[in-house]
Amino acid sequence: MKTLEELTELAHQSLDVVEGFDPDREESASDDISAGEPVMAIEGMLQIACAHPELFPRFPQGVRDLSDDEDCFELWPYSDKLHNR
Repeated sequence: MKTLEELTELAHQSLDVVEGFDPDREESASDDISAGEPVMAIEGMLQIACAHPELFPRFPQGVRDLSDDEDCFELWPYSDKLHNR
């Protein structure tokens, strides 16, 4: 598992990916980041990507890695889409 700082950076990078697609969820993800919950924020951004599948390849490699991390089960449901499987 990555450090909180690394997870927070990934969350910020992911927020850039989904910018403009769902302002309400983006605001919620930003709040999650501010609250120290970057994994929840990333999950919210991946939910946005479900409605806009073209976004999945734009997520940073670190998010793909997290989707396979045994300690980051919140992102498992998105692994196949992130890895284009």
